[in-house]
Amino acid sequence: MERMRALLLNAREDMTAASVEKPEPAGGEVLMRVLAAGICGSDVSRYGKIGPYKPPLIMGHEVFGRVEGKGAGVEDVTVGETGVLVPLVPCGKCPSCRTGRYSLCDDYDLFGARRDGGFAGYIRCPRDNFFRVEGDLPAEEAVFVEPVATAAHALMNVGVRAGDTVAFFGGGVMGMLGAQVAATMGASSVFLVDISGDKIRLAKKVTGAETIDASLVDPVKQILDMTGGMGVDVAVEASGATAAQEQVLLVPKKGGRVVYLGISYLPPVMQARSFQNIARRELVVTGSWMSHSHPFPGREWAFALQVIKERRVRVAEMVTHRISLDDGPAMFRALNAGSIVAGKVLLFPD
Repeated sequence: MERMRALLLNAREDMTAASVEKPEPAGGEVLMRVLAAGICGSDVSRYGKIGPYKPPLIMGHEVFGRVEGKGAGVEDVTVGETGVLVPLVPCGKCPSCRTGRYSLCDDYDLFGARRDGGFAGYIRCPRDNFFRVEGDLPAEEAVFVEPVATAAHALMNVGVRAGDTVAFFGGGVMGMLGAQVAATMGASSVFLVDISGDKIRLAKKVTGAETIDASLVDPVKQILDMTGGMGVDVAVEASGATAAQEQVLLVPKKGGRVVYLGISYLPPVMQARSFQNIARRELVVTGSWMSHSHPFPGREWAFALQVIKERRVRVAEMVTHRISLDDGPAMFRALNAGSIVAGKVLLFPD
Protein backbone atom coordinates (compact mmCIF):
# COMPACT_ATOMS: atom_id res chain seq x y z
CA MET A 1 0.00 0.00 0.00
CA GLU A 2 1.28 3.49 -0.88
CA ARG A 3 1.87 6.00 1.90
CA MET A 4 1.52 9.78 2.21
CA ARG A 5 2.25 12.52 4.74
CA ALA A 6 -0.64 13.95 6.76
CA LEU A 7 -1.36 16.08 9.81
CA LEU A 8 -3.17 14.09 12.50
CA LEU A 9 -5.19 15.74 15.23
CA ASN A 10 -5.01 13.10 17.97
CA ALA A 11 -6.67 15.09 20.73
CA ARG A 12 -7.15 18.73 21.68
CA GLU A 13 -3.81 20.53 21.26
CA ASP A 14 -2.18 17.27 20.16
CA MET A 15 -1.16 17.25 16.49
CA THR A 16 1.51 15.23 14.72
CA ALA A 17 2.81 14.96 11.16
CA ALA A 18 2.88 11.30 10.21
CA SER A 19 2.99 8.77 7.39
CA VAL A 20 -0.43 7.26 6.71
CA GLU A 21 -2.00 5.06 4.10
CA LYS A 22 -2.79 6.80 0.83
CA PRO A 23 -6.53 6.64 0.06
CA GLU A 24 -7.93 4.91 -3.02
CA PRO A 25 -11.10 6.15 -4.75
CA ALA A 26 -14.17 3.95 -4.40
CA GLY A 27 -17.03 3.88 -6.89
CA GLY A 28 -18.37 7.37 -7.59
CA GLU A 29 -15.32 9.01 -6.01
CA VAL A 30 -12.46 11.20 -7.19
CA LEU A 31 -8.89 11.08 -5.84
CA MET A 32 -7.14 14.44 -5.67
CA ARG A 33 -3.49 15.16 -5.10
CA VAL A 34 -3.54 18.13 -2.73
CA LEU A 35 -1.71 21.12 -4.19
CA ALA A 36 -2.62 23.61 -1.46
CA ALA A 37 -4.78 23.70 1.67
CA GLY A 38 -5.77 26.69 3.77
CA ILE A 39 -6.00 26.85 7.55
CA CYS A 40 -9.40 28.20 8.59
CA GLY A 41 -10.19 29.78 11.94
CA SER A 42 -12.49 26.83 12.58
CA ASP A 43 -9.48 24.51 12.23
CA VAL A 44 -7.69 26.44 14.96
CA SER A 45 -10.79 26.22 17.16
CA ARG A 46 -11.02 22.47 16.60
CA TYR A 47 -7.33 22.14 17.47
CA GLY A 48 -7.49 24.23 20.64
CA LYS A 49 -11.10 24.12 21.87
CA ILE A 50 -13.10 21.23 20.43
CA GLY A 51 -10.73 18.42 19.56
CA PRO A 52 -11.28 15.75 16.88
CA TYR A 53 -14.74 14.36 16.21
CA LYS A 54 -13.17 10.90 15.85
CA PRO A 55 -9.41 10.73 16.52
CA PRO A 56 -7.07 10.71 14.79
CA LEU A 57 -8.51 13.28 12.38
CA ILE A 58 -6.99 14.85 9.29
CA MET A 59 -8.40 18.37 9.26
CA GLY A 60 -8.54 20.71 6.27
CA HIS A 61 -11.59 21.74 4.23
CA GLU A 62 -10.10 24.54 2.11
CA VAL A 63 -8.44 22.32 -0.49
CA PHE A 64 -7.26 22.72 -4.08
CA GLY A 65 -5.90 19.75 -5.97
CA ARG A 66 -5.41 17.81 -9.18
CA VAL A 67 -7.36 14.66 -10.08
CA GLU A 68 -5.05 11.64 -10.02
CA GLY A 69 -7.62 8.87 -10.04
CA LYS A 70 -11.33 8.12 -10.07
CA GLY A 71 -13.62 5.28 -9.18
CA ALA A 72 -16.13 3.39 -11.27
CA GLY A 73 -19.04 5.44 -12.50
CA VAL A 74 -17.25 8.81 -12.65
CA GLU A 75 -17.57 9.78 -16.31
CA ASP A 76 -17.46 13.57 -16.36
CA VAL A 77 -14.11 14.13 -14.61
CA THR A 78 -10.76 13.64 -16.33
CA VAL A 79 -7.48 12.72 -14.67
CA GLY A 80 -5.33 15.86 -14.66
CA GLU A 81 -8.18 18.30 -14.08
CA THR A 82 -7.95 20.68 -11.15
CA GLY A 83 -10.60 21.64 -8.67
CA VAL A 84 -11.48 22.44 -5.09
CA LEU A 85 -13.07 20.30 -2.42
CA VAL A 86 -16.68 20.97 -1.45
CA PRO A 87 -16.54 20.05 2.27
CA LEU A 88 -20.21 19.37 2.94
CA VAL A 89 -21.72 15.94 2.24
CA PRO A 90 -25.46 16.46 2.74
CA CYS A 91 -27.78 13.54 3.40
CA GLY A 92 -30.13 14.54 0.56
CA LYS A 93 -33.13 13.21 2.47
CA CYS A 94 -33.99 15.60 5.31
CA PRO A 95 -36.49 18.50 4.95
CA SER A 96 -33.68 21.04 4.47
CA CYS A 97 -32.02 19.00 1.73
CA ARG A 98 -35.34 18.40 -0.01
CA THR A 99 -35.82 22.18 -0.24
CA GLY A 100 -32.24 22.84 -1.39
CA ARG A 101 -31.01 24.31 1.90
CA TYR A 102 -28.06 21.96 2.12
CA SER A 103 -26.17 24.05 4.69
CA LEU A 104 -28.94 23.19 7.17
CA CYS A 105 -28.85 19.42 6.58
CA ASP A 106 -29.93 17.40 9.61
CA ASP A 107 -27.51 14.52 9.04
CA TYR A 108 -24.49 15.86 7.16
CA ASP A 109 -20.93 14.67 6.90
CA LEU A 110 -18.09 17.19 6.65
CA PHE A 111 -14.56 16.86 5.33
CA GLY A 112 -11.94 17.99 7.83
CA ALA A 113 -14.32 17.62 10.77
CA ARG A 114 -16.37 14.43 10.65
CA ARG A 115 -14.24 12.69 8.03
CA ASP A 116 -10.63 13.14 6.97
CA GLY A 117 -9.83 16.33 5.10
CA GLY A 118 -7.05 17.81 3.06
CA PHE A 119 -4.07 18.42 5.35
CA ALA A 120 -2.47 15.51 3.55
CA GLY A 121 -0.85 14.51 0.29
CA TYR A 122 -4.09 13.12 -1.17
CA ILE A 123 -7.82 13.22 -0.51
CA ARG A 124 -10.70 11.22 -1.94
CA CYS A 125 -14.21 12.60 -2.21
CA PRO A 126 -17.55 11.90 -3.88
CA ARG A 127 -17.79 13.29 -7.41
CA ASP A 128 -20.34 15.89 -6.26
CA ASN A 129 -17.73 17.23 -3.83
CA PHE A 130 -15.26 18.02 -6.60
CA PHE A 131 -15.79 21.56 -7.92
CA ARG A 132 -13.91 22.05 -11.17
CA VAL A 133 -11.48 24.98 -11.53
CA GLU A 134 -10.58 25.44 -15.18
CA GLY A 135 -7.73 27.52 -16.55
CA ASP A 136 -4.45 28.48 -14.97
CA LEU A 137 -5.61 30.00 -11.68
CA PRO A 138 -2.70 29.71 -9.23
CA ALA A 139 -3.13 27.28 -6.34
CA GLU A 140 -2.68 30.13 -3.83
CA GLU A 141 -5.80 31.80 -5.23
CA ALA A 142 -7.92 28.77 -6.14
CA VAL A 143 -7.76 27.51 -2.55
CA PHE A 144 -9.83 30.57 -1.53
CA VAL A 145 -12.96 29.44 -3.40
CA GLU A 146 -14.51 27.81 -0.31
CA PRO A 147 -13.99 30.75 2.11
CA VAL A 148 -15.14 33.28 -0.51
CA ALA A 149 -18.26 31.15 -1.06
CA THR A 150 -18.83 31.19 2.71
CA ALA A 151 -18.66 34.99 2.79
CA ALA A 152 -20.95 35.20 -0.23
CA HIS A 153 -23.48 32.87 1.41
CA ALA A 154 -23.71 35.20 4.42
CA LEU A 155 -24.20 38.31 2.29
CA MET A 156 -26.73 36.56 0.04
CA ASN A 157 -28.60 35.43 3.17
CA VAL A 158 -28.83 38.98 4.47
CA GLY A 159 -29.65 40.39 1.05
CA VAL A 160 -26.88 42.89 0.28
CA ARG A 161 -28.01 45.13 -2.56
CA ALA A 162 -26.43 47.78 -4.75
CA GLY A 163 -26.05 51.03 -2.82
CA ASP A 164 -26.08 49.40 0.63
CA THR A 165 -23.71 50.52 3.34
CA VAL A 166 -22.14 47.53 5.10
CA ALA A 167 -20.13 47.17 8.32
CA PHE A 168 -18.02 44.15 9.22
CA PHE A 169 -16.97 43.43 12.78
CA GLY A 170 -13.88 41.23 12.53
CA GLY A 171 -10.89 41.91 10.31
CA GLY A 172 -9.69 38.35 9.95
CA VAL A 173 -9.79 36.41 6.69
CA MET A 174 -13.59 36.15 6.64
CA GLY A 175 -14.02 39.85 7.35
CA MET A 176 -11.53 40.82 4.64
CA LEU A 177 -13.15 38.51 2.12
CA GLY A 178 -16.63 39.64 3.07
CA ALA A 179 -15.74 43.31 2.73
CA GLN A 180 -14.55 42.67 -0.82
CA VAL A 181 -17.54 40.50 -1.70
CA ALA A 182 -19.88 43.25 -0.46
CA ALA A 183 -18.15 45.70 -2.79
CA THR A 184 -18.63 43.34 -5.75
CA MET A 185 -22.33 43.20 -4.88
CA GLY A 186 -22.53 46.98 -5.20
CA ALA A 187 -22.13 48.21 -1.64
CA SER A 188 -21.53 51.96 -1.70
CA SER A 189 -19.52 52.04 1.52
CA VAL A 190 -17.89 49.25 3.51
CA PHE A 191 -16.54 49.58 7.06
CA LEU A 192 -14.28 47.00 8.68
CA VAL A 193 -13.62 46.90 12.45
CA ASP A 194 -10.96 45.05 14.40
CA ILE A 195 -8.87 45.50 17.55
CA SER A 196 -5.63 44.25 15.97
CA GLY A 197 -3.43 46.86 14.38
CA ASP A 198 -1.77 44.19 12.25
CA LYS A 199 -5.11 43.01 10.87
CA ILE A 200 -6.21 46.59 10.26
CA ARG A 201 -3.08 47.30 8.26
CA LEU A 202 -3.55 44.19 6.10
CA ALA A 203 -7.25 44.91 5.61
CA LYS A 204 -6.50 48.50 4.58
CA LYS A 205 -4.05 47.21 1.97
CA VAL A 206 -6.27 44.46 0.57
CA THR A 207 -9.92 45.42 0.89
CA GLY A 208 -10.38 49.10 0.12
CA ALA A 209 -12.78 49.28 3.08
CA GLU A 210 -12.89 52.09 5.61
CA THR A 211 -10.97 50.45 8.45
CA ILE A 212 -11.61 51.22 12.12
CA ASP A 213 -9.23 50.23 14.91
CA ALA A 214 -11.51 49.45 17.84
CA SER A 215 -8.53 49.52 20.23
CA LEU A 216 -8.22 53.26 19.56
CA VAL A 217 -11.77 54.50 18.98
CA ASP A 218 -15.36 53.53 19.73
CA PRO A 219 -16.33 51.72 16.50
CA VAL A 220 -20.06 52.25 17.03
CA LYS A 221 -19.67 56.02 17.41
CA GLN A 222 -17.26 56.11 14.47
CA ILE A 223 -19.65 54.32 12.14
CA LEU A 224 -22.61 56.41 13.23
CA ASP A 225 -20.60 59.60 12.76
CA MET A 226 -19.48 58.49 9.29
CA THR A 227 -23.05 57.72 8.24
CA GLY A 228 -24.49 61.00 9.47
CA GLY A 229 -26.06 59.33 12.49
CA MET A 230 -28.15 57.03 10.30
CA GLY A 231 -26.22 53.78 10.65
CA VAL A 232 -25.60 51.13 7.99
CA ASP A 233 -27.95 49.03 5.92
CA VAL A 234 -26.18 45.77 6.82
CA ALA A 235 -23.98 44.81 9.78
CA VAL A 236 -22.00 41.57 9.81
CA GLU A 237 -20.50 39.89 12.89
CA ALA A 238 -17.53 37.97 11.52
CA SER A 239 -15.30 37.50 14.56
CA GLY A 240 -17.20 35.60 17.23
CA ALA A 241 -15.97 38.17 19.77
CA THR A 242 -18.32 38.98 22.64
CA ALA A 243 -17.99 42.74 22.20
CA ALA A 244 -18.70 42.53 18.48
CA GLN A 245 -21.83 40.44 19.07
CA GLU A 246 -23.28 43.46 20.83
CA GLN A 247 -21.81 46.21 18.67
CA VAL A 248 -23.26 44.68 15.52
CA LEU A 249 -26.74 45.48 16.88
CA LEU A 250 -25.89 49.14 17.52
CA VAL A 251 -24.84 50.30 14.06
CA PRO A 252 -27.68 49.35 11.65
CA LYS A 253 -30.12 52.03 10.55
CA LYS A 254 -33.83 51.64 11.29
CA GLY A 255 -35.05 48.61 9.39
CA GLY A 256 -31.47 47.47 8.84
CA ARG A 257 -30.21 43.91 8.57
CA VAL A 258 -27.78 41.95 10.74
CA VAL A 259 -26.07 38.64 10.03
CA TYR A 260 -24.09 36.58 12.53
CA LEU A 261 -21.31 34.71 10.72
CA GLY A 262 -18.63 34.33 13.40
CA ILE A 263 -18.73 31.42 15.83
CA SER A 264 -18.33 32.14 19.55
CA TYR A 265 -17.44 29.68 22.29
CA LEU A 266 -18.42 32.05 25.11
CA PRO A 267 -21.89 33.12 26.31
CA PRO A 268 -23.06 36.38 24.70
CA VAL A 269 -23.04 39.43 26.98
CA MET A 270 -24.87 42.63 26.12
CA GLN A 271 -26.80 45.50 27.63
CA ALA A 272 -30.58 45.37 27.48
CA ARG A 273 -30.69 48.46 25.26
CA SER A 274 -28.57 46.73 22.65
CA PHE A 275 -30.89 43.74 22.45
CA GLN A 276 -33.88 46.09 22.44
CA ASN A 277 -32.57 47.61 19.23
CA ILE A 278 -33.84 44.54 17.39
CA ALA A 279 -37.42 45.44 18.32
CA ARG A 280 -37.19 49.23 18.58
CA ARG A 281 -35.41 49.65 15.24
CA GLU A 282 -37.17 46.71 13.56
CA LEU A 283 -33.90 45.04 12.66
CA VAL A 284 -33.91 41.86 10.61
CA VAL A 285 -31.44 39.45 12.23
CA THR A 286 -30.26 36.24 10.60
CA GLY A 287 -27.43 33.75 10.80
CA SER A 288 -25.20 32.14 8.22
CA TRP A 289 -23.79 28.61 8.24
CA MET A 290 -21.46 27.15 5.64
CA SER A 291 -21.83 28.03 1.96
CA HIS A 292 -24.43 25.96 0.13
CA SER A 293 -27.67 26.36 -1.79
CA HIS A 294 -29.50 24.74 -4.70
CA PRO A 295 -28.29 23.36 -7.07
CA PHE A 296 -25.48 21.84 -5.00
CA PRO A 297 -22.94 23.08 -4.13
CA GLY A 298 -24.74 26.38 -4.74
CA ARG A 299 -24.64 29.67 -6.62
CA GLU A 300 -22.12 30.90 -4.03
CA TRP A 301 -19.43 28.63 -5.49
CA ALA A 302 -19.72 29.79 -9.09
CA PHE A 303 -19.82 33.38 -7.83
CA ALA A 304 -16.70 32.85 -5.69
CA LEU A 305 -14.69 31.34 -8.52
CA GLN A 306 -15.72 34.13 -10.89
CA VAL A 307 -14.79 37.04 -8.60
CA ILE A 308 -11.45 35.40 -7.75
CA LYS A 309 -10.62 34.81 -11.42
CA GLU A 310 -11.57 38.40 -12.27
CA ARG A 311 -9.48 39.66 -9.32
CA ARG A 312 -12.50 41.54 -7.99
CA VAL A 313 -11.73 39.80 -4.72
CA ARG A 314 -8.01 40.01 -4.08
CA VAL A 315 -6.90 36.92 -2.23
CA ALA A 316 -3.21 36.42 -3.01
CA GLU A 317 -2.20 39.39 -0.84
CA MET A 318 -3.97 37.85 2.14
CA VAL A 319 -1.53 34.92 2.27
CA THR A 320 0.99 35.68 5.01
CA HIS A 321 2.46 32.22 5.69
CA ARG A 322 3.33 29.28 3.43
CA ILE A 323 4.38 26.08 5.19
CA SER A 324 4.93 22.37 4.68
CA LEU A 325 2.85 19.67 6.34
CA ASP A 326 5.71 18.91 8.71
CA ASP A 327 5.62 22.53 9.91
CA GLY A 328 1.91 22.20 10.66
CA PRO A 329 2.03 21.25 14.37
CA ALA A 330 4.24 24.22 15.25
CA MET A 331 2.02 26.59 13.26
CA PHE A 332 -1.15 25.34 14.98
CA ARG A 333 0.50 25.79 18.39
CA ALA A 334 1.39 29.36 17.50
CA LEU A 335 -2.03 30.20 16.07
CA ASN A 336 -3.79 28.71 19.07
CA ALA A 337 -1.56 30.61 21.49
CA GLY A 338 -2.00 33.85 19.57
CA SER A 339 1.77 34.26 19.35
CA ILE A 340 1.56 35.18 15.67
CA VAL A 341 -0.91 37.32 13.75
CA ALA A 342 -1.65 35.70 10.42
CA GLY A 343 -3.75 36.42 7.40
CA LYS A 344 -4.23 33.19 5.49
CA VAL A 345 -1.84 30.31 6.23
CA LEU A 346 -1.41 27.83 3.38
CA LEU A 347 -0.09 24.29 3.65
CA PHE A 348 1.76 22.73 0.72
CA PRO A 349 2.14 18.92 0.95
CA ASP A 350 4.97 18.83 -1.63
